[in-house]
Amino acid sequence: MDKYDAFYDFLLFLQVFLLLLTFSIHMYGVFLFKINARIYDSLLKDFGSKGLQLDIITSISTHFGSFFNELKIMYFTRLYYGKTWYYKKNEVVSAETYQFVQELPKDKIGWIIKLHRVNMFAFGMAGLFVVVALIWRFLYF
Repeated sequence: MDKYDAFYDFLLFLQVFLLLLTFSIHMYGVFLFKINARIYDSLLKDFGSKGLQLDIITSISTHFGSFFNELKIMYFTRLYYGKTWYYKKNEVVSAETYQFVQELPKDKIGWIIKLHRVNMFAFGMAGLFVVVALIWRFLYF
């Protein structure tokens, strides 16, 4: 076996490892969301009862179960970090909505922030998988 074959094998095994790692991290995120689904539902009820603005993506994604949790928590993480978010075209989310999310107790928002970090790590690993797969593809095929 020469260096060329060893590098081929390394890239192939790295792809498999990254794919399994990405899948495992994603499943961890799904289970983390599933465990905290009641807290998420109560957060949505609080939003509705206080008349706060909820974006369309979050509203629609609530019907998808534990999967697509990235879409469900994206709105809350952006509000928590104070990022600009548009409720409708040319209409920024109200200051009351930002304030409500930023003043949530850690037991209600902490798991969402943790899940967001888990999702970002999974997306990073998926991106690395794509880069390695492209390198493997262009070097050997």
